[in-house]
Amino acid sequence: MNNQNESQKNIIQKIVEGSLRLSTTEEFEKLIEQFDDNADIHREYADFLVQKKETDTAYQVYSKTADLYIQANKALQAIVAKIRAWSIVKPNHEQGRSFHAAIRKTALGESPLQAFFAEMSYPEFIGIMLRMIRVRFPADQFVIKYGDPGNDIYFIVSGTIEERTHVSADKRGASPSTSVKFLSDNDIFGEAFPLEQFNVSKSDIKTLTAVELVKIRKPILTDILKKHKGIEKLLENLYKGPSGDAKERAWTSVRRSVRHEIPIKINLKIFLADDKTELDSVGYTRDISLGGACIELENKHWSVKQKTVVDLDTMLQLYLPNVDETLEIMGTVLWVRKDKQGNKDLSLIGIQFKTLSDADRDFLDEYCFGSDGEQNLIWDLWETYVK
Repeated sequence: MNNQNESQKNIIQKIVEGSLRLSTTEEFEKLIEQFDDNADIHREYADFLVQKKETDTAYQVYSKTADLYIQANKALQAIVAKIRAWSIVKPNHEQGRSFHAAIRKTALGESPLQAFFAEMSYPEFIGIMLRMIRVRFPADQFVIKYGDPGNDIYFIVSGTIEERTHVSADKRGASPSTSVKFLSDNDIFGEAFPLEQFNVSKSDIKTLTAVELVKIRKPILTDILKKHKGIEKLLENLYKGPSGDAKERAWTSVRRSVRHEIPIKINLKIFLADDKTELDSVGYTRDISLGGACIELENKHWSVKQKTVVDLDTMLQLYLPNVDETLEIMGTVLWVRKDKQGNKDLSLIGIQFKTLSDADRDFLDEYCFGSDGEQNLIWDLWETYVK
């Protein structure tokens, strides 16, 4: 029975990622019967109903989807579901205030982005919400290229994006450098600040999986700020990084609460359907959260093609510095891409965690997501560990 549930959960994941399409109402209803509390499958079902022009039912499903996302403390996803519902049936004043109150109650303090929505007054909240534009991109497609106009603000509803930022050399004779970050649900990007000037993108933004975004165009944002001046302060707070500098990238502030770039030595095993080991190699985490990790392997340890391992099961063994025992976590490969670091050819592997016990979750949360002082201590331990 557990294997059957895992198989169905994998199907839901593939539907959300866009790699699997259901074609009938009966197929959706069968999954929902098993996973009635899964907001993602309800959201996909509602989108399907809109395509079928069954808008009355779609409105009901979108409304339930928003409620489920609120219960899961996913403010942005709840807002997008509610936008879809209200595009079918215009809300009344009471419904708008009720939804705003629900967002304030569930989102306050969870993350900078959720706090951004929760701290708005009702007129500010509706002013932002109703001016959002929803866009979707397939995997392996540029959203923004380096040098393109970068004036819009993008909020990631679902999916994974690579942001490759190009930094000019600050010394004569030095080579320009490139930094790579991976953005996912609830991260934001865009060169909106300073608001008074035209901005261009300093990054290539490319999808690694199917991605849903909502964006606010700068002319619209400027118009909103004229009417609701309090939003500008909230945006400035959202754009502040650890240093408090408003020029910092927006996603830095958001990601601090959910992901950390602490290098942890790992042993990665990827299994075929018959449970035989496809890959067994040592690498390091480049990025890790309670939901998954980006793993870095040297290509000399990587002898299989990308398409042969995507969607396969994995087991991660994490070797934490100054800790005697290892942490074992099961997961699924979401994506694979090539990278280069100096003279090293690398492969980066995106892993989504499947099973994380309460004890493992608490341990990982305490170890990787502690206070700034604890983070500094971890880095000190890491420097000792790798020598």
